[in-house]
Amino acid sequence: TTPAGQQQCLGGESGRRPTPGLRCALCAALRLQDIIMGYVPSCTPCKTFFRRAIVEKRVYNRCLRSGFCERSGDVCAGRCGYLIPDTRAGSIFLCRSCRYDRCLEGGMNPLLVSGADPAEFKGLDDSGKPSTSQAKPKRRRTFSKNVTLERQVERVSEDTSRESVVPCDPENASQRNETQESWIVPNPRTIENMLEKHMQYLLTMEEAHQKLRISTYAPKIVSGLRIDDFKPGPSKLGHDFGPMQSQPYEPSAVKIVPVEVLIRDRVTVDLSNFDYSVKKLWLFQDKIYSIEYIKALPVYNLLEECSKKALISSGIACANFTDAYYSYTHHSDRTCYPDGSVMTWNNEMRKESPGSTRLYTGIIAAMKEAELDSREYALLKSILICNPLLDGLHPYDVTFLHNEKERCTKTLLSYVLARRGAAKGPAYFSRCLSLVNVTNTLTSWQKNQCIVMLAMGLFKNSMPFAETMYHSH
Repeated sequence: TTPAGQQQCLGGESGRRPTPGLRCALCAALRLQDIIMGYVPSCTPCKTFFRRAIVEKRVYNRCLRSGFCERSGDVCAGRCGYLIPDTRAGSIFLCRSCRYDRCLEGGMNPLLVSGADPAEFKGLDDSGKPSTSQAKPKRRRTFSKNVTLERQVERVSEDTSRESVVPCDPENASQRNETQESWIVPNPRTIENMLEKHMQYLLTMEEAHQKLRISTYAPKIVSGLRIDDFKPGPSKLGHDFGPMQSQPYEPSAVKIVPVEVLIRDRVTVDLSNFDYSVKKLWLFQDKIYSIEYIKALPVYNLLEECSKKALISSGIACANFTDAYYSYTHHSDRTCYPDGSVMTWNNEMRKESPGSTRLYTGIIAAMKEAELDSREYALLKSILICNPLLDGLHPYDVTFLHNEKERCTKTLLSYVLARRGAAKGPAYFSRCLSLVNVTNTLTSWQKNQCIVMLAMGLFKNSMPFAETMYHSH
């Protein structure tokens, strides 16, 4: 090293030879056998490393130790360590990111490298904010317009020596070389973010499902309608059919006719003269809306044709669950519909047909007991649909449905524990899962009653669609 305080002004062009005995400004090595790099004394390895990084537009990952690379032989966790024999602090292993940072701190300017693209080092976009258009994190670097040079000046006096800054531009002598860095780091994919994204997707689907229920899309009972007619094509959840009625509906009581009474008295059900322009035939149309919801699930597109048919054929349980939650959110203790229809009965009818009244009240009561919210409902609805025990599933598709059901169950458990707490969470989780059993039990009872009516010929508008839905298990 030159004696303390000895300084040499290194102005001039970039190709000038350094003063013999001067150390590299980056690694302090006494091997200056090449040119000065951007007015900074540098050895050949440091100069080559910096030049290649600029010309080849390399982007180094951030040091995993936040720039504190270990000394005395420990390799930096940032990988690709390079040994720098720094006499000031012992041997240092620097990762490429830290080594590049040291080049910038030492005063190397990428704009002075031959072949460098100035547009790559503008740093900030026109808005004054870091650009976020890159897919992976990139460094944005800015430099002051006037490159300055730090040099050591030897003073003849024996007192002290100090460092001064001599700028290349004499008009701005007070400016120092500033190197600014901004990082664009994507949001880390934590477990919480993945669960939240999953729940947000299900909530979006549920919103589209409810929008479809109040739209002008109103399928009608047609002779010969089959379940296979709904398999082709994408889901209608993404279509905008427009609202069926602009004004709010007025609540209207609809007196139920219990299935037990229909079977006992052999009453024929005739829906030929139903006016679809005034009201909706919810017992039929809600099944269609549930089929469109099932078709929008990501797992549906992974299934074979036979499994798709089996899955959409089980849409009655989804329809009952959807009706119950709509009634629950509208503070009704019995099933109500978006057009204002409310199912009603008297005490005498409740005693004669407890099964029918339980169908319209049992799921709602269970939801109230569990204090269900929208996220829990959306997850339970997916768990209810993805039943790997359905008849007619392809053996490979059983695994798909099982994995999807398990994923939703784990998400529900994590959410319930976070919402209710570790003490009350497990009990609430069991209570939520019991809703699936309640829905399946009541739906099975409903299917059995309808199968009896089909066998007795009590449906005048019987069609293959209804037979397939009622015989699905």
